[in-house]
Amino acid sequence: MMHISPQILTTIVSVSFVCFLGSAPVLGNGADFNDLEFEYRAGVFTFKLENKPFDENKLWVLQSSPDMSVWRDIDTFDRARIINVPIQRGVRQQYYRVRKVEKEDPYLSDYIAAFAVWEKSGFDSYKMEIRHWSSWFFWHGNVIVRNNEVISTEAIDTNFPDTFNPEPRTMDDWFGVLKRNIDDKAYRIDVTYDENFGYPKSVFIDFELWLADEEQGWSILKFLPMR
Repeated sequence: MMHISPQILTTIVSVSFVCFLGSAPVLGNGADFNDLEFEYRAGVFTFKLENKPFDENKLWVLQSSPDMSVWRDIDTFDRARIINVPIQRGVRQQYYRVRKVEKEDPYLSDYIAAFAVWEKSGFDSYKMEIRHWSSWFFWHGNVIVRNNEVISTEAIDTNFPDTFNPEPRTMDDWFGVLKRNIDDKAYRIDVTYDENFGYPKSVFIDFELWLADEEQGWSILKFLPMR
């Protein structure tokens, strides 16, 4: 018998099916149950959360993972009763689950919406000028990404020691830094997302109010997609 966590439902989905319908129980508050219903047609999964008990302090988030080790937030059922998820070409198997989180999180919904815009843009090769900093140290320079991998960096100005090179990051990596701080409940996060492509254009993070010199952030000064 499989045990299902009271807070998480995991549904294993194989995209080799042409069309199917299904549902699975999600344990909700008290003795209430939720049903995550899903349908696959023409390359799109449609998820619907049925019998969801109302809780103004909680939020159901649909997540996906290729291997059940790293989960990505797709959308919240607070924003829509139905969530459509297009399947990327070449994907043979994908895992989905619903996670319950605190609704008062002021950053999660905006992050999910912005990341969806970024993914829809489809950029895997680009050049960006970025200034990122942590505590008293900063790095300002150009980064070139090709096929989602950093292939070159060029410093314009920095006060890091010559013996230390900051880790080069792709835009997805910067999204990851932001998401970790959201999940870890950083004290303050100020973020501005690019209106056209969704990437985090300007970010300031103060993880702990009572700690000094642990702030970090970045600004994407220029972004140039490459094909």
